[in-house]
Amino acid sequence: MVNCSVRFWPILKKNIVRNTSQKCFYWTRRLAGLACGSSYMATNYCPNFDEASYHRSCREEIINPIHGKVSGTIPKWLNGTLIRNGPGLFEINKSTVSHWFDGMALLHRFEINDGVVTYQCRFIQSDVYKKNTSANRIVVTDFGTVAVPDPCGTIFHRISSKFSFKREVNDNTVITVYPFGDEIYTITETGVMYKVGKKNMETKTKVDFTKSLGIVTHSAHPHITEDGSMFDKACIVANIPARWTLYPSYMHSFGNYQSLCRFIVINRKTGRPVDEFYSRGFCYFHIINQYEDSNRVVIDICTFKDASIIKSFYLDAMKLIKVDVKNKTSKSWYEEGVYPSEPIFVPSPDAQDEDHGVILSSLIYGKNENCVSLLVLDAKSFEEIGRVKFETSSPVPRSTHGWYFPSCSP
Repeated sequence: MVNCSVRFWPILKKNIVRNTSQKCFYWTRRLAGLACGSSYMATNYCPNFDEASYHRSCREEIINPIHGKVSGTIPKWLNGTLIRNGPGLFEINKSTVSHWFDGMALLHRFEINDGVVTYQCRFIQSDVYKKNTSANRIVVTDFGTVAVPDPCGTIFHRISSKFSFKREVNDNTVITVYPFGDEIYTITETGVMYKVGKKNMETKTKVDFTKSLGIVTHSAHPHITEDGSMFDKACIVANIPARWTLYPSYMHSFGNYQSLCRFIVINRKTGRPVDEFYSRGFCYFHIINQYEDSNRVVIDICTFKDASIIKSFYLDAMKLIKVDVKNKTSKSWYEEGVYPSEPIFVPSPDAQDEDHGVILSSLIYGKNENCVSLLVLDAKSFEEIGRVKFETSSPVPRSTHGWYFPSCSP
């Protein structure tokens, strides 16, 4: 019997403790400092929210690195590259996408070398991007945008339609950046990846796994197995039937450690379920952490009460925090009118503690669209060490996910 402790980190709900069939979940519910849709603004969970910051379109790529103004100190040991991905073009000749997830993929690159930081940005030359820009309007139907009549109707039906092998697979790799060996790829939720250049982010090889694997591979956050492989040895480990046949679940990320655990605990070697656990229904995008502790599977998940959060990212609807889950304390960084990206932890080369290092985050500004910064925080105290601010020739949009590559990596 496997014991399971699941800590849910909901955006908008309070403490709930629940036991089911003598299989106990320990739920630690805490408010997460994340951006919220405008439908939740009445509760003032996001006092620093700026809906307009979600609508920005980059009009001009920055292919050659530009330098910024440094304030504070950038640690000399911090040498590497932060590459972030996200939707960067929402409007073409007054034709707009309807959903934030449908903005065309834009890469942001911060290179850090001996205290000097440069910035670049460049669009992924996907088929979606080429078709839309060539037509000078939005012509591709996507996650929440209907460019032509779509018989599948609602956004949730279009999710299923999007992953059908009977139609062209969307290749707008807008979610994240991921290293495979010494190569860098951009990823989305369809099983299509693009290899990009290490220095100037030029779009190179398109890889379409839907043609070779014959399965839906739409987790935007892959895991590397023990032997370093991910897709080349992909196979069906186990089959978990959908509760409703025509409504498969939305799979944005998984938890992976010695066994694959996601409430149904599966033995990866046999493909057989080990145990099942039940909880109240919820929607989530990301698993924060998962591990074993004294024969207990512990999973940290950031949750929403239902799937309506997806609708909150429609463009007509639309703070950094550190949580100590052991001591139940938190620290935050905040600046009025400034909007940080997802934090990325970089350990110090002589780290003695788990939080000995820095936090990297890109910043955009509410009153100045043509500006972006790289923020460096002390990971232990969550106090600002330094930042580098860049003035750009075009608006800088928000980003979703990214990856830090130390100088010895790509």
